[in-house]
Amino acid sequence: TISYSHPIGTILDAGFHNLEAVLVPSNVHKYLHSTAQVRLIVDQLPVSLHWEEPQSMLVGTPLSSAQLNATCLDEVEGQFFYSHHQGAILDAGFHSLKVQFIPTDSVNYTTAECTVQLIIHQPRQLELLWNTPQTISFGTELSLSQLNAQCEEEIDGVYDYSPPFRSVLPAGEHILSVVFTPYDTFNYSQSRKIVNLSVSRAQTTISWSKPSSIPVGTPLTDSQLNARCNEEVDGTFEYSPPCGTLLPPGEATLTVYFLPSDATNFTSAVATV
Repeated sequence: TISYSHPIGTILDAGFHNLEAVLVPSNVHKYLHSTAQVRLIVDQLPVSLHWEEPQSMLVGTPLSSAQLNATCLDEVEGQFFYSHHQGAILDAGFHSLKVQFIPTDSVNYTTAECTVQLIIHQPRQLELLWNTPQTISFGTELSLSQLNAQCEEEIDGVYDYSPPFRSVLPAGEHILSVVFTPYDTFNYSQSRKIVNLSVSRAQTTISWSKPSSIPVGTPLTDSQLNARCNEEVDGTFEYSPPCGTLLPPGEATLTVYFLPSDATNFTSAVATV
């Protein structure tokens, strides 16, 4: 009878194994026991990985499981070690991503490696055209006459102005800015531009009808000194000669000066009758 150290059906781990067979003769009086040994090499099973080339991504986008998603085709348990960790932000250009798979059962399974290429896309910045607008007077709302930036190329997008449309700016020098956000943010990035705008003070005008003749000895009153500001701007009227003055006989020139309360945004005015 022959007996083996490892019976039929035994599954051996990878590595070197000594197999032994022992012959026990039926007639032990005539024959001796006999033993034989052989060495058997059991190879590790190879592991195959699957990792599709990830889609291009915009610069500034961190790596995630959408890119680092290699799998083991043999359904062997283990760990994946990537050359670039999740959350890493890569520069624009071509990058090689690598992964090493180390099986939990490292005795019977080999490690495996895989490499894919990833393109980090740098969107192109567009040039904006925006001429310096003409001077406007206080009270004028900002409109397309001032906020009219255009993309040098025919790229659709949104223009965000600061200050926005219909703003009324005080007199003085101002900076207008625009941010253009293209709809196609994969191929184009935001663009910015500024221009200067001068806002002049608004002109004020005076209405003052020539007063009727008055008898000698009649003091000047509101009946004669009754000028008004056509723009309905708050302010002070200063008359020369002033109210209560007794004028000599003959023709007299009356003068009024209008001084607006908001001297920053409105000019003064003068009128005579």
